[in-house]
Amino acid sequence: MTNFNLKNIILFSLIVFFYESTLFAQDEAIEETVVISAKYPVALSEVIGSVSSISLQEIESRQVSDLRDLLDNTVGVSVTRDVYSGRTFNNTVSIRGMGGKRVNLLIDGVRFGETYDGYGRDLVDTELLKRVEILKGPSSALYGSDGLAGAILYITKDPSDLASENDVYQSVSAGYDSDNEHSKVSYLAANVGEKMEGLVQITARDVSETELHDDAVKKTKSIFW
Repeated sequence: MTNFNLKNIILFSLIVFFYESTLFAQDEAIEETVVISAKYPVALSEVIGSVSSISLQEIESRQVSDLRDLLDNTVGVSVTRDVYSGRTFNNTVSIRGMGGKRVNLLIDGVRFGETYDGYGRDLVDTELLKRVEILKGPSSALYGSDGLAGAILYITKDPSDLASENDVYQSVSAGYDSDNEHSKVSYLAANVGEKMEGLVQITARDVSETELHDDAVKKTKSIFW
């Protein structure tokens, strides 16, 4: 009888120990943090305002190829396409109905300027992205003027995310978009050494014209008239 009670006590003690360990592990779990709301890591639960994030796992699982694919599942965010000189491209990022220059775009915390009409907003290759954060709301106080609608932060991969020491990473990718006959071939390499690491990407793009230039149409009409 005594041995039976002792076994029960030991069993009960083990159950309590593992249960408390599980609760402690849950309490110690790392909470998701974002940078875009304050320019330094802040727990998502403590952020004032609306912030969305797109993780590397989501980027890879959805196999996104451009900005429109990247932001397609983000509530309140949309990307419009435009045609210029016969070329179709991703032009305006809108947050809650406001777009154009009212949205700040940043790469690793640095604001980048407007891209020319040949390729639109697809300046950053999605293969380089590690995480994307979207701030829905005024961002002018943090990132400069014109950010009335919000801001989008691209966080790119480090060489150590791809390669390890003495193990060079190399990859070749290709893509094609039938909407604007846009073909892309990209080479990505990363190397990590004892004191230095580096990453190189070389991308070749070709966008075909799908209609006549506006100027060409006007000139043709003037000749026949």
